[in-house]
Amino acid sequence: MTNSLPCFASSRLLRLALAIGLAVAPIYGWTRSESSSGGYSRPSSYRAPSSTSALRTPSTSGGYSQPRKTSTATQSVIQGSTTDRALARRSSQQALAQFRAEASPPLDSSTVSSVSTQPATSSDTTTIPRTIRSHRPSTSDVLTSISRLPMVTGLGQPRPFTQPTATSATSQASFPVIPLLLALLLLFGGAVLVIVIWRRFFGDVASLKPGQPGLAMRQSAHPDWFRLGMTLPVDPSIFILAAPYTAVQPPVAATSSGFLSVTGLGSAVATAVSWQRLYVADEQFLQVHLDAQGNPDECRYFSKLDDVIPADAAEWSVWLDDHEGLIGWPEFQTKDGQLYQRLWAQGSERVAPHQITETLETVNASVRLRRQQLMLYARPTAAAAPAPTHEYLLVAAIEEDASAWIAIHVGIDIPVAALQLS
Repeated sequence: MTNSLPCFASSRLLRLALAIGLAVAPIYGWTRSESSSGGYSRPSSYRAPSSTSALRTPSTSGGYSQPRKTSTATQSVIQGSTTDRALARRSSQQALAQFRAEASPPLDSSTVSSVSTQPATSSDTTTIPRTIRSHRPSTSDVLTSISRLPMVTGLGQPRPFTQPTATSATSQASFPVIPLLLALLLLFGGAVLVIVIWRRFFGDVASLKPGQPGLAMRQSAHPDWFRLGMTLPVDPSIFILAAPYTAVQPPVAATSSGFLSVTGLGSAVATAVSWQRLYVADEQFLQVHLDAQGNPDECRYFSKLDDVIPADAAEWSVWLDDHEGLIGWPEFQTKDGQLYQRLWAQGSERVAPHQITETLETVNASVRLRRQQLMLYARPTAAAAPAPTHEYLLVAAIEEDASAWIAIHVGIDIPVAALQLS
């Protein structure tokens, strides 16, 4: 009877510990679950290197996440355009700069101090001689040093005084006054000429108020054939062929009259390239690239797929975290499961998004400034030409005035000749 009591007590303790463990497990799992923002989150299998695992952040935002699976089969298929390769090379150059910085770290101040305090050894060729000491020399040392000096003729004798010659006095008195006056007159005349030319061709810019049409047009940097209110002929068959393979939404006019009306002009400038954006509807635009001669050589049409408004800093980190942010992640997965490959940078780790500044002019003569951090992705559509062979995904964090949001656009290539831009 005495031996059965401990066994009974231990079994009761075992059952109690098991019950506590089962109760705590769901709570622990809930605390470890990944949060979301707008339905987007990071993938469960595609993770950053282990060195950054301690920097984990909430991994979902607006219903979006990192892809559930990885796809390397499309990396050799999607080559991209000249613009895409320029941005990819820009990212590669930044990666090279980072590599060099990590390979040659700056010498720490503590290392310098520790080296300077090390005792000198006899084998060190750069050791300061022991004869160099900070002490006050004695009188005998000074006399000995003087006695060892070589005898010099005339040492200690005063130097004879030389009367300045007339030539030196004349050179000091002559000052180029006339050339200086001529230079000042030419400078003043040039400044007056510049002011006259500026007022003749540009008018008094300072007298214009913000929002006036003249100021808006002078702030623009668009080619002559890009203007607000212009119409563009677009072949509706491009969007009809793309419908079964992409999520691109065509502008209404393109499927009816075939003409698009430009309601906004955007000039998007990045570090490596720049584009002209022709807005034909709300969040629908043609993105045109110009070659070195200023002629259009590339055009893509984008329509809005989704937008997300992050609620707090944790949700913003889902998109812009330096290690696991969705914008710049090697792949992007949409809510319908489509997987897109990063096009503007190679590699299997996250890269910083490209930053652009877009100046947007609208029909009411207003000028808006948008700062964007964005990355372009792409996937093959498995369609045969003339249907679009690739679908693009543009993911951007946008700041405008006191607003900020995430914009996701899908796009297709548009033949430049079909738009008759030039």
